[in-house]
Amino acid sequence: MLNIKFFIIMETQKLTLAQKCALIKQDMQVGYYVFSSGIISKDKDADSQISGVIVWKNSDENAKLGSRALMITLDRVKKAWSNLHKDFGGTNDVDGKANTQAILQSAANQGLQAPAAMYCNEYAERGVSAGEGFLPSKEQLLQATKNYNRINSALINAGVPSLCGIYVSSTEYNKDREWQVRMEKSLAQVYAKSYGGDYVRCFVAL
Repeated sequence: MLNIKFFIIMETQKLTLAQKCALIKQDMQVGYYVFSSGIISKDKDADSQISGVIVWKNSDENAKLGSRALMITLDRVKKAWSNLHKDFGGTNDVDGKANTQAILQSAANQGLQAPAAMYCNEYAERGVSAGEGFLPSKEQLLQATKNYNRINSALINAGVPSLCGIYVSSTEYNKDREWQVRMEKSLAQVYAKSYGGDYVRCFVAL
């Protein structure tokens, strides 16, 4: 019996955060906490390790894994979009996951650096698996601002940096600039890709 329990624990640990969340029939709402165990709750003490906060929920209750909700991670860093002003192919306004992969592929092909996208793709903290995270698109960031107060309060209550500030998106404007969003004002703007003074927070699709 002990061996079976150990096997189940080991197999569960191999699952992504999204897969763990899908194993449990539970309510998910904007502002709810996502825990590394896969538990989702409005109570920040529902489990031991918070992975992030839900910023968007699909209205389709039958949505497939990876399109049911979006989670923002707790960790916030400052990263440049790229080291040089070049075209990277991150032109999707909506799909940050696709943008992130396009940016990284283009960076590899051109021998360039894409610090913000790389950070999110490699993010493996608080129960998130490397490759799950991505740099959100402009529209995904703007979607989160629609529930700014709820999300911001959840982050602050978790004891992590607030949502306030300018955040880098994965959406390219042109070869020199990328879209950013000032979260507390729900304001999209463009700025130089090589500037490293604005915030990056990864999103995870659940």
